[in-house]
Amino acid sequence: MKKYFVLANLLFFSLLSFGQEGMRFEESAWNDVLAKAKKENKMVFVDIFTTWCGPCKTMSAKVFPDPAVGEKYNKWFVNFKIDAEKGEGIELASLYKVEAYPTYLFVSPDGELVYRSLGAMPPDKFIAEGEKAANFFKDYKPMAVFENEYKAGKREKAFLEQYISKRTSLGLDNSQMLEEYIGQVPENERNSPKNLKLIAENVTKMDSKAFDLLATNWGKMPEIYPVEMEREEVKEKVMKVCFEVYQNASQNQNMEDLEKFLATLKKMSLGDVDLGKDWDQTEMGFHLDYHFAGKNLPKYAEIGKKYVSQFLFSMTDSELKAKDKAESDKFYTEYRAGKYQQLDSAANPEQFAMIVEYVKKGIYSQGIAKNLNQMAWNFYENLAEKADLQAAGKWAERAVQLDYQASYIDTYAHLLFKLGEKAKAIEWQEKAIAHEKANGGDTSPLEESLAEMKK
Repeated sequence: MKKYFVLANLLFFSLLSFGQEGMRFEESAWNDVLAKAKKENKMVFVDIFTTWCGPCKTMSAKVFPDPAVGEKYNKWFVNFKIDAEKGEGIELASLYKVEAYPTYLFVSPDGELVYRSLGAMPPDKFIAEGEKAANFFKDYKPMAVFENEYKAGKREKAFLEQYISKRTSLGLDNSQMLEEYIGQVPENERNSPKNLKLIAENVTKMDSKAFDLLATNWGKMPEIYPVEMEREEVKEKVMKVCFEVYQNASQNQNMEDLEKFLATLKKMSLGDVDLGKDWDQTEMGFHLDYHFAGKNLPKYAEIGKKYVSQFLFSMTDSELKAKDKAESDKFYTEYRAGKYQQLDSAANPEQFAMIVEYVKKGIYSQGIAKNLNQMAWNFYENLAEKADLQAAGKWAERAVQLDYQASYIDTYAHLLFKLGEKAKAIEWQEKAIAHEKANGGDTSPLEESLAEMKK
């Protein structure tokens, strides 16, 4: 399975307080760490990282040294960190089925996984995750006991609630248990806040009675989760369940499942979808990716040209400028209102300067440029019809106009070359190299492409 690491938004990191202690990590073998945890009657917190994972480095530099984090984690856990690609880390990553970085494991002294979490996050959320794990450990009941009781026929509602939560905390499918739980609830009580909360936090399959009940009552989420951050976390979890259906539909080229996914997305207004023009773009975008995944290139080209014409290539410079201003105003209004409390311009000027520069360049325009470049490159790599390549060449040229960066210039140069405009392609590839060099980047891949063009 492809491994990936979890990205974190730059806006959500607080800075260190100096002169106080952060997290203390053991530097022992895994069995010795477990022995210490057993002696102290604590869980083991395990940070599984890789050397190439940016968010892992952010957590190590910004969050683990935080005194508030250290106070809690040193009290609750024996802390341990290990590289997933070296020594014992390889075995542990395999044992606990780690596929994302950074992954945090909360393990009993006997080595059983009690809770897992992942991704870079600010200190307050990281502490909340630790507290959740610590609470699980207070009422710790080994998974083997739950499984034996379930196999023996135990089905009381209170037991199923605990078993469902336990399985969710370990990343296990519990769709069958949720169905059994709902079956015990009278129909007129199934949409109670308690039951909807249980479903929202534990649902694992879109094609289930539990998910259907949640979708029908999705409008009640603000009442059940009045705190926006909690509501967004639940929304993200439900989105993940939906996207598993989309990924399977794309992989197996199952149009029926694709339409089910899109209908659910629209019904629940997931993914920050505005059910006006934005929904049309969202729907067409998923169809586009679906046909690309299935290598149905004629259909991909057909939808792709329509998609770009309708949503990416139709805005004038003045319209884009207005969109950029609106996005900029929105950001600064929210910043002044304290929405991004972890963004401290005085204490972390480099981070703040990066964000300001991004906003100044035009959030909306940069997004359009990125999408145009990606579409152009996909056409370059997969299509051969001259009309398709000519269309892609215009998209790439527009991307360069909107956001002058080496990778976009490189795309434009490659399309020119494939269209037979060798001299012009070489000219633009040299511009890409010059721009990358001026920005201190690695020009070797660009120079290799230039050498190929000159042959």
